[in-house]
Amino acid sequence: MLLFIFCAAVPQVKAQEVFDLHRGHPHFYNETQLLIERAVQENKLSEEEGMLQKFYAGYRPQLLNREFTDAGSQHLRCMTPLMIEYEQKKSNLSPSVISEIEEMMRSAAPGMLAEEYLSPSGNFILRYETSGEHAVLPEDSNNSGIPDFVELAAHAADSSYRFQVEELGFTDFLISGSPYEVTFKNFNFFGTTTSQNGTTFITLHNNYEGFPPNTHPAGNVTGALLVTVAHEVKHAIQFANNQWQGNAGSFDVVEMDATLMEEIVHDDTNDFYNLIPQRESIFRSPQLATPGAYWHVTWMIYFAEAFGMDFWVDIWKQFKTEPVKPFLSAVDDELLLRGSSLEKEHLSNHLWHMASGPVFSSPAFGFEERFEFPGPSFFTELNLLPDSLQSRRVIQPFAANYIRSQPFGQLDGQVSIAFEFDRSDIGVGAVAYFKNGSTDLITRSASNGGRHVLNTTWDWEDIDQIALSVVNSGRSTGLTYNIFIDSKIPDEFDLVQNFPNPFNPVTTIQFALPQSAPVKIDIYNAIGQHIQTLVDREMEAGNQQVIFDGSGLASGVYFYRLDTPQFTETKKMMLLK
Repeated sequence: MLLFIFCAAVPQVKAQEVFDLHRGHPHFYNETQLLIERAVQENKLSEEEGMLQKFYAGYRPQLLNREFTDAGSQHLRCMTPLMIEYEQKKSNLSPSVISEIEEMMRSAAPGMLAEEYLSPSGNFILRYETSGEHAVLPEDSNNSGIPDFVELAAHAADSSYRFQVEELGFTDFLISGSPYEVTFKNFNFFGTTTSQNGTTFITLHNNYEGFPPNTHPAGNVTGALLVTVAHEVKHAIQFANNQWQGNAGSFDVVEMDATLMEEIVHDDTNDFYNLIPQRESIFRSPQLATPGAYWHVTWMIYFAEAFGMDFWVDIWKQFKTEPVKPFLSAVDDELLLRGSSLEKEHLSNHLWHMASGPVFSSPAFGFEERFEFPGPSFFTELNLLPDSLQSRRVIQPFAANYIRSQPFGQLDGQVSIAFEFDRSDIGVGAVAYFKNGSTDLITRSASNGGRHVLNTTWDWEDIDQIALSVVNSGRSTGLTYNIFIDSKIPDEFDLVQNFPNPFNPVTTIQFALPQSAPVKIDIYNAIGQHIQTLVDREMEAGNQQVIFDGSGLASGVYFYRLDTPQFTETKKMMLLK
């Protein structure tokens, strides 16, 4: 059996009925294949005819039925689910259809191509044609006898292998003494990685002319070739880890992961910019669960930038020893080793997505390329204080809602945010955009349902707008919630439990002052020894906060004490390193 991973550009979904069909069949992301599937559902095509038409869309578009030839997209996005469907339905197909489909799959096999070139490292052998339908671009600027296009692909394969395997430390997919096979074909997608006899081979498009634009300095063709090689090399690495088994071998994960490597290996190309404006991306549809294939690549970029690429190297080492381990469980286990959790980082991840684009990018945090990314999609606004959702809303598992607040008129007091929910695993993050151009961020997580209040230190008179991300970090169950925005002036003294708690090594201590007062905050260890004075000065009325950094202290229980002439209170906190 041949198992293919296919990769291609993102088509624009132009018709609402096509998008609705897409939502019902998430494994088809090309408009042509969506139309074919609809025809099967409406009994206009048999299952067998539909299967053959889907394969034609990738390999022989000239044979497509006329009603599918004007679907509006030139290149297929991904055919991996189609291969799975084919294996599932193969026993119901006629011998002639099976023969035709498998002939299409075999046509790019290494033995079918005449010319060959060994890469400079000797690790890759590239087989290609110089005439006929599958001929590569013919230019040979250095008169080497090898087309420039093939030499560039060989260089890209060597450099991608060197960077991904030798520098980053991903699993080696080469077999000693046997160069890895790369072939070229004129088909309707970017490239494929095919399993055969316990290893894989890569097939690349033969010219990349007319493919979506990118930002590579040498042009679109060079950029498309380079990122496709990086993408397919990562698929070869994946197969060497777990043979695309289990959840980590699903379409969503393997394509999201391979698209990540396009950006990591060729940061100047930015072909993935074609993906993230799509409706399915986190920017456009945060209400859809993660992961979600190509257009959720930024979810993985978050971890690469926040923790370094060794984070993903260590994740894939888990699949080497546990091939069918659930992908999110592997991520959570690695985060726990690094002193964090998937729930915390998923919330932060959504905040990075929300604080992106030309309007909502924060100067203080977020993606390195956040100013180039799309802006967030808010599903509602809360602008008449006090304000709330008209009724409870639902968030799907491992998804989010983004909410904007830009109140009218002159407001007194400070921003107060309350949220109610019916299940555990909710996180709320708020980004304040101040009139002076600065931003601030606050987050809260809650494991128990009910009502939780988040009193901020932000004065409404200084605020331009606020963006809220409400995140369901649960992986299997939706939750309902409501959120309330208000202006509040404290009417009594209060010392709030530090957050996060336990913490490592930094935590926030918040307190409320109904009037201006001299304030002193001291830190003590478990046996009552004074450790540090955080505050000792006059402070204005309102919600206030200070940061405690326990970097130089040992793990254990500590106490923080608030003293004013009118009020004294002590609370306990836990430092865990």
